Amino acid sequence: MTRIPRTPLAVLLAAALLLTGCGGGDDDSSTPGASSAPGDKPSGEERVVYRYGIDNEAEGPAPAVEGAVPGGTVRVYNVVDFGHLDPARIYSNYEQATSLLMTRALTGYRQSGSDVSLVGDLATNTGVTKDGGKTWTYTLRDGVTWEDGSPITSADVKYGLERSFEKTYVEGPTYLQTWFADSQDFRKYYAGPYGGKSLDAIRTPDAKTIVLKFPKAQPDVPFALAMPAGAAVKKSADTRAKYDLDPFASGPYKIEAHKVDKSMTLVPNTNWKPESDPIRTAYVDKFEFAFGELPLATNQRLIAANGEDQAGMTSVDQVSPEVLAQVVSTPDLLQRTVSGYTPFSTYQAINTKRITDLRVRKALMYAYPRQQIRQILGGPNNGDFATTIGSPTLVGHEESDLFNVPPAGDPEKARALLTEAGKLGQKIVYAFGALPRGEQIAVAVVDGLEKAGFTVVKKAIDPKNFSEQVSDPDNKFDLYYGGWGADWPSGSTVYPVLFDGRKISTGSYNTALLNDPAINSEIDEISLIADPVEAGKRWAALDRKILEQVPVIPDLYDRAQQLYGPKIGGAELDIVLGIISMNGIFVRP
Repeated sequence: MTRIPRTPLAVLLAAALLLTGCGGGDDDSSTPGASSAPGDKPSGEERVVYRYGIDNEAEGPAPAVEGAVPGGTVRVYNVVDFGHLDPARIYSNYEQATSLLMTRALTGYRQSGSDVSLVGDLATNTGVTKDGGKTWTYTLRDGVTWEDGSPITSADVKYGLERSFEKTYVEGPTYLQTWFADSQDFRKYYAGPYGGKSLDAIRTPDAKTIVLKFPKAQPDVPFALAMPAGAAVKKSADTRAKYDLDPFASGPYKIEAHKVDKSMTLVPNTNWKPESDPIRTAYVDKFEFAFGELPLATNQRLIAANGEDQAGMTSVDQVSPEVLAQVVSTPDLLQRTVSGYTPFSTYQAINTKRITDLRVRKALMYAYPRQQIRQILGGPNNGDFATTIGSPTLVGHEESDLFNVPPAGDPEKARALLTEAGKLGQKIVYAFGALPRGEQIAVAVVDGLEKAGFTVVKKAIDPKNFSEQVSDPDNKFDLYYGGWGADWPSGSTVYPVLFDGRKISTGSYNTALLNDPAINSEIDEISLIADPVEAGKRWAALDRKILEQVPVIPDLYDRAQQLYGPKIGGAELDIVLGIISMNGIFVRP
């Protein structure tokens, strides 16, 4: 995204933005915003006000967590293993949350209660630009080291950025790559470092200085560099495809053992220096991850909190619907629950390459039983019904409801549309995650669609590979789940990612496979608007324009609720990622 220089940006943000990701700013300035989405909030839910800004004075060590003590083992129960821990391939929030324990990037976020600041991580600040964002210069902090004790250098940062161009690494964000290339087809511009070529747009005049040069001004580079793709990677430690299983650590923890789909153990990286890190703490002696237990069993385990489970938690699973009422009505359990609205919206994507008739797509939208599905998930505590693609947390978000679809659906309206299209009995292949909850939801979806006159075929997919399968441009599915949270609170991190037809490929997030030249063109036009307030209005208008084609069915404005054991201290919601933070965790005596 292209914006004006950062000082004017801070003034505009402070004047007009409602945020829940991370806002722009300059130096120690901050911007007010509210975290909650409108609608049917859970009983007693208060609107929480967050403040966002940029702090170029942040130094290590990170602020101490109140009451924290060193030592102990934390047991983390997750339903699935991490699909990726290679920073070039990470995009999901739960992968990012754990990666932060091991991997450092040039910039990152420091959170204190309701205050969130973008700060320098490996770098001394969030970057210096003297030409409005075409050139960014970073200086590495003193004392930043790898797990083997060797210093992290500018060459390591350059190599990490270069790896993000590798053609087989298709899962991560592509902001930086497209900005460097000034093209969506960035791999024609540069194919990555494995062929021996260097990226001239990244210069390293000395071991501590990195200079990034872009064809056009890119004032949001500091935010893009806070994502895993901005992490350093040591060339001699790059195991390529195997790096996913054991990335070379620059953060306070490193992987001791990783048995795929079974377990992973993190232990302290003794060469990490807390005085070099303004973001991370490291109180725990060991994190023991166990994979494969179903969320309900994990939640029951954490409710009982017997033995070692007193220091147990999950970094992925939400409070299960079966125990949600018990959790929210029991003071002890509610007290050890992290909860709050997130930057995410969920939706059902429609394969527009296969379902080409707009009337059929509208019929799917009217037939989709949002209310029944939210009830399966636990009711209003899981979020508010969505009527737009983007979350209310985006800059310039405007509430609208183009189709006025009842939460329970309107099967009669859907049937009428199918009849008008001559498609009564239309076959729909519905893909879902192969877990018990996915099966329950699939039953409700099938029931809703069949009442409207569709014929539905269910297709269960391994959750670990779900994203890759539904993003395949030649996939054989018609309807499937999607969810997205802004990488920072601008439509530029939502609509180009989800609906730019030029980005369609396996691993991309345009899973609706929408490729409309007019929308592509408007994305380009809005991306050139420097004023974030004006751009926000245009993104909101584009939201409505996209929805007119019904490539997705808006579902929920998401709300997180995660349970942890009574001996877990320092647990809080990561405001940027929308899940429990792994940073700051300690074990109570």
